[in-house]
Amino acid sequence: MEENDLDPNTSLQRCTLVPRVFLPLCGLYALTDYEIKKWFRLNRSTILDLYGLIQHELEASTRRTRSIPVIGKLLAVLHFLDTGSFQSLSSPIVGMSQPSFSRHLGVVLKAILKHLNKYICVPKNSEQWHRIKIGLYNVAEIPNVLCAIDCTHIALVPPSSVEEQYRNRKSFHSFNVQAVCDAKLQIWEVRSGFPGSCHDYHILKQSQLYTSFERGEMPHGWLLADSGYPCRPWFLTPVPNPNSDSENRFTEAHRSTRSAVERTFGVLKMCFSALDRTGGVLMYSPEKVNDIILKCCMLHNMAVRCGDVNNIEIMNVPHDDYSPPELISQNSTQTGVSNRTEIIERYFACDTIIHCF
Repeated sequence: MEENDLDPNTSLQRCTLVPRVFLPLCGLYALTDYEIKKWFRLNRSTILDLYGLIQHELEASTRRTRSIPVIGKLLAVLHFLDTGSFQSLSSPIVGMSQPSFSRHLGVVLKAILKHLNKYICVPKNSEQWHRIKIGLYNVAEIPNVLCAIDCTHIALVPPSSVEEQYRNRKSFHSFNVQAVCDAKLQIWEVRSGFPGSCHDYHILKQSQLYTSFERGEMPHGWLLADSGYPCRPWFLTPVPNPNSDSENRFTEAHRSTRSAVERTFGVLKMCFSALDRTGGVLMYSPEKVNDIILKCCMLHNMAVRCGDVNNIEIMNVPHDDYSPPELISQNSTQTGVSNRTEIIERYFACDTIIHCF
């Protein structure tokens, strides 16, 4: 029986090939400097530096002529981190469908994070530490401050099996992310991947920074922290209940200097809306969310080094200062309290400022 003799009601339906639709791709050189900053938050040179880091690793091995170029994948990821939304990925600026973006996101993140230690690392020499001390001293004249430390929460969808571990004290699910910053808002260390229920001090104790301070391997000076941390020999925390003029002056100077880390979080979330709860919740696995957070911190440092954030004006970010009193009292030391008292008496006991640099 010939094909034409088949009953049309019983014959197999032939597959109809649907032509692929290629979204228009816009190269970086087709955009003005204003458009680049508007869509990707970084300047042209910073994006090109980033492109140079990952170009060879992400070059397509396929011979297809319409494969997405590396710069297209990078711009799509940067635009997503800026907006926190998939809705505009198909615009002419980015030119990528959501399924394509989902395939490339993890690959681009992994390629970038291989260079994380180049942009986020604790200073290795005394000259770097001295510059950091000078910058923080110039804020409110507290001497020998090495960095400011604090934590912030990044909202996510938690694994159902351990959902309650990710619920923080503000009753939403998150990662609790620790950062150590200087007066220029540069991040020198970041710790991510901890469920929102983890206390700030617990996160610090898991870090190499804590071990280095405890072993006396760090330069002379202090980390500036809020009242959620204990007062230790290398930790400078505010006076719990200031009752003198000198203690009040120290508390105000401490608040002003430590605000550097809060402003860092504010700038980070303003530039990368994917991290801001107002932009929605990151609906990825905790592993991928952790990669996104680390990448944003790395990009933030690249922007700081290139001067992209110098002119950003941001109000102090509201920050929950609460911590269980019993945890603080258990971990504070007499040496730490004595160091704080000595600083108050020497530098804040009168209106005369003693310059130490």
